[in-house]
Amino acid sequence: MILYLDTCCFNRSYDLQTQIKVRLETEAKIYIQRKIFDRKYDLAWSYVLDYEILQNAFIERQKRIVQWKDIAKKPAVKMKIF
Repeated sequence: MILYLDTCCFNRSYDLQTQIKVRLETEAKIYIQRKIFDRKYDLAWSYVLDYEILQNAFIERQKRIVQWKDIAKKPAVKMKIF
């Protein structure tokens, strides 16, 4: 299965974790990333992620998130718009 995680997904674990919704979303994201890292799923990447990650004001977060680009196996599929 090929998965695409948007910038919000990658940044979710940096959000304040006091709300249960945020904490559950973070746990789900970490679970999915673990499966990607274990090669159970493939990660798609896009130029949009490159652009949005560079807009992050926190350089350390940029560096940590962009490391996933090396793990990505496939570029995001171009969608046809009718």
